Amino acid sequence: KFNLMIGERTAEDLKIAAAWAIEPTEKNNTAVEVRGRDHISGLPKVITVQALEIFEAVQEPLETIIAGIRTLLEHTPPELLADIMDKEIVATGGGSLMRGFAERLTKEIRMPVRIADNPFESVVLGIG
Repeated sequence: KFNLMIGERTAEDLKIAAAWAIEPTEKNNTAVEVRGRDHISGLPKVITVQALEIFEAVQEPLETIIAGIRTLLEHTPPELLADIMDKEIVATGGGSLMRGFAERLTKEIRMPVRIADNPFESVVLGIG
């Protein structure tokens, strides 16, 4: 849409700074300045992006994450699923830092979700 190339770090920073997992309200539709390279000219370029535009851009990967969680829950034994429902799902990783992520996921999977205290570190700690 903007013909702007950005790096992974810029994309991650943008997601954390301005991405919403639920549609932002008019009040929350803040603007963010993004620096990158013009895809056509190859020169540096600065654009202003609204939170609503970022929300629209993250919908496809967010839906993929939600679909994966649904599939996992569908294959979870009923006893374990009951235990999870009694407690909550703890979301980790950078994607969980999107505003409204826990709210969106709770609505989509009809189970309580909260964000880990340290979402980035929790991913690594959970592996070990």
